[in-house]
Amino acid sequence: MSELAAAVTLGSTVISGIFSAHVLRQYLARKKLHQLAWGVGLLMYSLAALAEFISEISGWSPGSYKFYYALAPSLVAVLGLGSLFLAADRKYAYAFAAYTVILFAAFLYFIAVTEVNAGAFTPNTIVGGNGWPSGSQPRIFSPLFTIPGSFLLIGIAAYSYWKGRRWFNAFIGIGAMAVAAGGAMARFNVPAALYASEFVGIALMYIGFARSVELIHEREAKASLPTA
Repeated sequence: MSELAAAVTLGSTVISGIFSAHVLRQYLARKKLHQLAWGVGLLMYSLAALAEFISEISGWSPGSYKFYYALAPSLVAVLGLGSLFLAADRKYAYAFAAYTVILFAAFLYFIAVTEVNAGAFTPNTIVGGNGWPSGSQPRIFSPLFTIPGSFLLIGIAAYSYWKGRRWFNAFIGIGAMAVAAGGAMARFNVPAALYASEFVGIALMYIGFARSVELIHEREAKASLPTA
């Protein structure tokens, strides 16, 4: 289990790391807020996956688990914020950004002061959210990020696909659904699905993103051609 889990989490780390680099490079070139939010969210995804990979090699410690858990739920809200900046009026995106930042500050506080359940750090076990005592504040806060973030990420991708019938939006939406499903199953004590869903989800989202970039480049190339 440990070797397979390490390979899967390493794959998630590499894909999300490359993905985040591409999106942040686009932000530096174009200065679009949705690119910044997506780039930051994907970087958080890569760091969380890296923490999972290291845990499969050397095990969790209270510090590494707190670092991981600070990223894992909150990154969903940041990715959802990117989709909101892309698809909606900016006042709604700014409002959700304020919600996310304030919630994240409180989340970090409770992570810092809550003692982890070190008994959950057993070999060949995917911990998920079980490193916290049942009913503790970090576990209560987690769905406040993941539910609205998943709703925005999946809903906006689905709406974009319905409007334009561009399959890359379907890949992004299905990938986000895979990640959300894995997180939900881990929360309901089926943690083995977490790593696989993270890998499949980020791979599908990256395929969709790459195709969307190709279409943008094709459109820009056509627009730059001289007219007769």
